Amino acid sequence: MKKARNVIVVGGGLGGLTAAALLAHYGMRVTLVEKNETLGGKLQDVTLDDHRFDFGPSTITMPWIFERVFALCASKVDPQLSFVRLPVHSHNRFHDGTVIQLTSNPDHMDEQLRGCSVADRQGFHRFLAACGDMHRLAEEHFFRRPFTHWDHYVSPALAYALLRVRPWQSMDAFHRQFFQDNRLLAMMNRYATYVGSHPAHTPATMSMIAHMEAVHGVYWIKGGNYTLVEALARLARAQGVRIVTACTVTGIRAEQGVVRGIETAQGERLEADVVVSNVDEMRTQQWISACHHGTPTQKNSFSSKKSPTYSLSGIVTLAAVAKTYPHLSHHNLFYPAQYDQEFVDIFARRRWPKDPALYVCFSGATDPRRSPHGTNVYLMTNVPPLSDEDMRHPEAVRQRAEAYHAHLFERLEAYGLAEIQSSIYAKKTYSPVDIMEQTGAWRGALYGRTSHGMRQTFWRAGIKKRNIHGLYACGGTVHPGGGTPMVVLSGTMAAHAVLRDAGMPAWPL
Repeated sequence: MKKARNVIVVGGGLGGLTAAALLAHYGMRVTLVEKNETLGGKLQDVTLDDHRFDFGPSTITMPWIFERVFALCASKVDPQLSFVRLPVHSHNRFHDGTVIQLTSNPDHMDEQLRGCSVADRQGFHRFLAACGDMHRLAEEHFFRRPFTHWDHYVSPALAYALLRVRPWQSMDAFHRQFFQDNRLLAMMNRYATYVGSHPAHTPATMSMIAHMEAVHGVYWIKGGNYTLVEALARLARAQGVRIVTACTVTGIRAEQGVVRGIETAQGERLEADVVVSNVDEMRTQQWISACHHGTPTQKNSFSSKKSPTYSLSGIVTLAAVAKTYPHLSHHNLFYPAQYDQEFVDIFARRRWPKDPALYVCFSGATDPRRSPHGTNVYLMTNVPPLSDEDMRHPEAVRQRAEAYHAHLFERLEAYGLAEIQSSIYAKKTYSPVDIMEQTGAWRGALYGRTSHGMRQTFWRAGIKKRNIHGLYACGGTVHPGGGTPMVVLSGTMAAHAVLRDAGMPAWPL
């Protein structure tokens, strides 16, 4: 593919906006289409009564990844994009009433660990050092490689790095080398859910997330995390990207192994030399099949030899609560007595956990304007992706989610949030069905495939679709994975791959 000019980006999430802005800056004619009325994908801003909520990704890390997109477009960072470093990353409350706050302040962290044994306190520092080595290797050898061309694979340094990041050891086994305290194990194993996975099956490599937060910090964006979407949209438009919302894609057209464009629910055929899909990889495969013309190279372009395991989904309730709870931080986690059972329920028994960990985001703790009269409660629990039975009865899933979360609000009262259930005056619950329908997430799975085992962790769906020339992908279900900075990185990598294949100059990776 040389000098491709017409590009269609499907999906206006962070990855799609990033790829669109970069490709337009480098001279391509770019149209971005989004099925919803608003951009942002899973990241949205929701208002209930006088409360505002960050829906979707609420934890922001690695702000320099977002700032680099502006630099690559020869633009100053959007003046409305201001990253606020949180003094406390998470307020962790356990079934016995004890609390441990995670923070990147070393003195505060030492104070929080005083209730742990000497061995566990020493283990925490050794753990961060070990994770720091893995984080450094990952940044040098994985985060900078899109794995779209043969020269990205042929590297002795890459092979050495792969051996050093503990790909065959599980997160849970790795954590048990440093900790005996079940509270510390629960907090560290929780990081497996950041990639939608089970800590006993996820490579220890992913423990580097803990180091990233503990050393580099956790952030919130002033005015709400949706400000990032708005800033990237302004950047894309400034580069000349044409953005079309309320446009539903029904197929990706390819002939003789070459992409030709897309088809929409409005009956349009939009021609393109390049299509970049910023949607779930399985949804992309479905669109290819919808326009399949019998070309053998198209049939299995996204299939794998082994049926993958899909990541966890979630149920979210946004609630405007009249009462205030001074002890809540921006990010809060409430752990049951047996946290391990949650993973058994989700991944082995494929059922909603009986007593799950509860995540509560209270952005009003950082910006009181988001909850001027009480508390803006974002309650999330992890559940399995939708089963075949769930897919046949979506309304039953919605009704069940309402009842399930009503019970969990009662559990929050047991954790010290008195009268929270009776103080709710506006709320909205999102089931896995709603997440699937609004974001295109396959069966509501938030991260596509799990990161179980080395293969699914290090060989995720690719940014460049090798059997269909001109088709690329970005987003949380492809390399390098989920999380806001990784999604933006994937958009950067997709744009780089397009430019390289078109024989056009690009920035060094």
